[in-house]
Amino acid sequence: MQLNLSQVTFTYPESAQPILSDITLSLSCGWTGVVGDNGSGKTTLAKLICGSLSPDAGAITHSLVCTLCAQDATTTPDQLFDFASAYDQEAIRLRSSLEIADDWPWHFDALSGGERKRVQIACALWSRPDVLVMDEPTNHVDETVRQAISHVLSSFDGIGLLISHDRYLLNQLCSKCLFIAHGQATLRQGSWSQASTQAELERKATRTMCENAQRERKRLEDEARRRCEEASRSASKRSARHVNPQDRDKIGKIKLAIYTGKDGIAGHLSSQMQSRLHKLNKQVDSTFVERRYEAKVWFDSNVSQRKTLMCLKASSIKMGDGHLLNTPALSIGNTEHIALMGDNGVGKTTLVHKIVSVLDADTRSCYVPQELDENQITTVMERLHGLGEKNLGFVLSAVAQLNSDPKRILDSGQPSPGEMRKIMLALGILDRPYIIIMDEPTNHLDLSSIEALQRMLSDFPGALLLVSHDTELLQAATSIQWEISRNTSGDATLCVHL
Repeated sequence: MQLNLSQVTFTYPESAQPILSDITLSLSCGWTGVVGDNGSGKTTLAKLICGSLSPDAGAITHSLVCTLCAQDATTTPDQLFDFASAYDQEAIRLRSSLEIADDWPWHFDALSGGERKRVQIACALWSRPDVLVMDEPTNHVDETVRQAISHVLSSFDGIGLLISHDRYLLNQLCSKCLFIAHGQATLRQGSWSQASTQAELERKATRTMCENAQRERKRLEDEARRRCEEASRSASKRSARHVNPQDRDKIGKIKLAIYTGKDGIAGHLSSQMQSRLHKLNKQVDSTFVERRYEAKVWFDSNVSQRKTLMCLKASSIKMGDGHLLNTPALSIGNTEHIALMGDNGVGKTTLVHKIVSVLDADTRSCYVPQELDENQITTVMERLHGLGEKNLGFVLSAVAQLNSDPKRILDSGQPSPGEMRKIMLALGILDRPYIIIMDEPTNHLDLSSIEALQRMLSDFPGALLLVSHDTELLQAATSIQWEISRNTSGDATLCVHL
C-alpha cells in the first residue's frame, strides 16, 4: 500500500496565506508521527488525506479506505452503534484491551472525555481501514489507559498517521516523523526522539549559517560603502570640466587615465561588491530561523484581598453515570496552586463544574473547560475581534508567548483547538483574574506550547486549579494535591494532600 501527495496546497477561505503549500511525500505501511505547532496544519493534512477537504492544487492519489479518529472527544464515531452491537473477535479484543464497558457506546454523551476517547479509538480500529489517522489519541486519558492505547495501536498493520504531542506514544509507535511548519512538510526517519534531535541539529546549523551570513553582510556593506566612495572620487578625478583649458598637461593625464581604464577600476570593484551584497541579502532574507519564546510572562493581575476564594461544604455530588463523588469540606486560598488528579471517569470535571458554579460573582476568574462547543468558540472569537487596539495587542502578545502565530490566528476563522485554549487563557489574563481554572490544559497543545504554558502558570500570583494527567506540569505549577479515586461500589472519594 502507498499513499502519495504531489504538490498539495490548501488555503482556508478566511486566510490570506495557504496553511499547506506544495506538499509532496509518499507514505507506506507503519506509523508516521505528524508533529508541529498548534495551527501549523496537522489536522488539515489529515482531513485532506481522508477526503473531508479537497486541495486547492496538487493531487492525493490512493484507492484506500481512510478513517480519521478526531481529536475532539465529543465527536460521535461514525460506526458507534455498529460497534456497540458487534461481538466478533476483534470487537471483544478492543473492549477488553481498552476496558470499555458494553453499555458505554449506548450513552456516549454521558461518558468522560477519556472514556469517549477510548470508544472513538476502538471504533476506528474496528472499522479496519487501510489508512488510519489518529489525531491526539491520548488526550484526556490517564497513564494506564495511555499504555493500553499504545498497545492496541501497535497491532495496526496499515498506513498509520499519528498526530500527537505525546512523546511516549510517538517513540513507541513511529519509525518516521513528518514535521509540519510554515506550510511545509519535512519527513525525517526514526522515532520522535531521533527525528527531533535531527531537527534540532538542522535548526542550529541554520541559525549558525544565518548568523555568519549576517556578519558577512555587515562586512560587505562596510566594504561596499568604502568602494562606492572611492568610485565617486575617481569619477570626479576623471572630469576635466573644472580644469583650466590651458593646462594641457593635466588634461592629458585625465585622458590617459580614461584610455587605460585605471580610474575606472574603483567603479568596477564597487559594482562587483554591490552584486555580492545583493546575493547575500537574498540568502539572509530567504533563510528562516525558527523562533521560540523563552521569556516568562508577566501577569497584570493582583492577588485577591480575600484570603479564601471558595468554600464548599462536605458533600456528595452525583456524577453522569449515577454514582456519587464524596468530598470533604474544600476551600481554595487566594494564592494556592492545586492539582486535581484521578483516573478517567472519577468525577474531576464534575467537581470543577461545581466549583465554578459556587464562585462569588465578584471573584474574577478564568475558566478554560476541557472541550468547547460551537457556541463557546463563536463567543470567544467575537470577543477577540471586538477588542480595542491596546487590549488586542496584549492578548496577541500572550498568545505569541504560548508559541502561536498571532497573525495566523487573526487571519483564520478556524483556530485549532490548541489555539482556542491559548486565546481563552489570554482573554482571561486580560480580565486580571483572581483564580485560573483549567481542565486538561495540555490537551491539543504541541510540545513547545506545553513548556510555555508550564512557565506561565507557575508564575501566576493568584489561585490556580489544574486538572491534568501531565505529571511534569503539575509538579512545576502546583503545590497541593486533590486526588479522586473510586471504591468497590463505584462511588468516588476525594482526598486532600498538602
